[in-house]
Amino acid sequence: MKLKLLSRRECHLCELVARELTRLNITFDTIDVDMDEALVSRYGDVVPVLLNGDKEIVRQPFTLPALRKALSSRRPAQL
Repeated sequence: MKLKLLSRRECHLCELVARELTRLNITFDTIDVDMDEALVSRYGDVVPVLLNGDKEIVRQPFTLPALRKALSSRRPAQL
């Protein structure tokens, strides 16, 4: 299952997470929360958020070590 990165334009942390996922060769779709009222209502300013399907893996505020830990706890087949 492909990961989803909930993001918004001009979000430095979102860009940082996207670069790290790319560096780790992890495929993901970027979803702009501002384009979906339900996502805006659910997440507001709490981006970036990384989802595996509909399950939240990690959300901001988080660090690259926290991201790596969250990703390492997922089995490769799930990523």
